[in-house]
Amino acid sequence: MTDGGLTSTEWVTAAAIAAGLLALVALWLVERRRRCEIDRLRREADRAAERAEAQRDEITDLTVRQRVAENRRHQIEAVLNSLRDLVLVTDPYNEVVMANRSATDVLGVAASGDPACPLDQVVSDQELCRLITDTREHGTGHEYRHVEHSLRLPEPGRGEEVVFDVALTCVEEHDREGACVVTVLHDLTRERELAQLKTDFVAKASHELRTPLSSIRAYVEMLIDGEAPDDATRVEFYRIIHGEADRLGRLIDNLLDISRIEAGTMDVRPEPLRVCDVIERAVQTIAPQAEKRPITIDVRVPDPDLRVEADADMLLQVVLNILSNAVKYTPPGGAITVHAEGQELERRVEISVADTGVGIPAAALPRLFDRFYRVEDCKHMAAGSGLGLSLCDHIIETVHGGRLAVESQVGAGTTVRIGLPVAFAGRRGTAPEWGAR
Repeated sequence: MTDGGLTSTEWVTAAAIAAGLLALVALWLVERRRRCEIDRLRREADRAAERAEAQRDEITDLTVRQRVAENRRHQIEAVLNSLRDLVLVTDPYNEVVMANRSATDVLGVAASGDPACPLDQVVSDQELCRLITDTREHGTGHEYRHVEHSLRLPEPGRGEEVVFDVALTCVEEHDREGACVVTVLHDLTRERELAQLKTDFVAKASHELRTPLSSIRAYVEMLIDGEAPDDATRVEFYRIIHGEADRLGRLIDNLLDISRIEAGTMDVRPEPLRVCDVIERAVQTIAPQAEKRPITIDVRVPDPDLRVEADADMLLQVVLNILSNAVKYTPPGGAITVHAEGQELERRVEISVADTGVGIPAAALPRLFDRFYRVEDCKHMAAGSGLGLSLCDHIIETVHGGRLAVESQVGAGTTVRIGLPVAFAGRRGTAPEWGAR
């Protein structure tokens, strides 16, 4: 077709161009939609990555907090397990949720970390269970309660009742109903034993001090009242007063020496000493008393150059005390043997004093070094305070790190053995830090 109209070819061409344009528009729209979807997916992916990063940070933070909490829990458990006191923690349902090692060992409570157990299945003492339950029901937050309570322990060898100071604390929990109870049981046995020992010591010391004082007072009163009609009687009274004053002085000196040794304030001057010299001085001092009985003293020191590291005056005091006891409790006609020899393997010197005296009952041997203790069967044979061997034990074992032992049999005599560190010839001793306190 012509004359101002389009030909068929032109119409086809126009249609093709229009179709192409439409196709391009459609492709552009599809591409735009695809790009929008990609952008949307990219944004969602970025947000997801940010959320994942935040979750990773949160997980890391929670992990760190959990580790810190676990470390703190381990520290708390370590502290609780180091305590000698028994510690129990019960929850609002009256179940044991925590127990330290002492509670585990003594009461048989399940260790911390194990499943919770009902209190009445763990603790057989109903009164203790009642105290814990009563504290939970009637206590307020962080309220402390102290009760003395006797508890029979299932621990082997301790079937007797033990007195505990029971401290109960009610701890309220804000995120749950009810409250936890922390129970601490402190064993008062040792404290009571020490208190009894102090009481006994004061009583015995008072008795020993009162005896010479009473004697001195009695004879002074007799002198004042004119009951000594002549010089001979007055001299006898003076002699008795002087002897009792000396006895009182020795008693006080022994008490002070024991106290200084235990406090670490005793002036100690260790030096190499020839054992034979110390024994010779002690025997010379005690010989007049032995001759009056009469009792023979035999000294056997094979090595005259045998030496020990010790304080001269203190070692002489120990040997003198042991020799004096041997003389007192050996019947007339008996014998005392003093022997000293070196023990190369242990690098020690052993000094032994053996007598043929009355001997000591086996039941009395464990208490022989206790303060003021005297064997009942031997009290009538000689006067004494019961402090001598206790002081000897402190001097040898506490001050010099030695060993003091007694072997005895009734009717067969007694042997006292002193073990001290050996000293080499030419060595000069220096005072240890203990003696310099």
